[in-house]
Amino acid sequence: MKFLVPIAVIVAALMVQLTIFGHMRPLGVMPNLVLVALILCALWSDATPTLTASVTAGLLTDMASGSDFGLRTAFFTLTALVVIAVRQLGLHTESII
Repeated sequence: MKFLVPIAVIVAALMVQLTIFGHMRPLGVMPNLVLVALILCALWSDATPTLTASVTAGLLTDMASGSDFGLRTAFFTLTALVVIAVRQLGLHTESII
């Protein structure tokens, strides 16, 4: 159950990003909702479910894009690892909110 919630959030964010944000580009850029959801999962979840969600997000985004396979997986995994490392060094989510 602990692994399913971050993955469900990532898949929902990916579906919204691909369907709605693919056609709507405010100020000429497409918002990356998957990255926002992944950072929130990294701040509020443990390391293992977050890394599982980051690999899932990267693979699904890579499969949807069709080019540069593996680039988004590496980016999302590295981003999740950096946020987890910063959080473990003493940054608490209560101080951000």
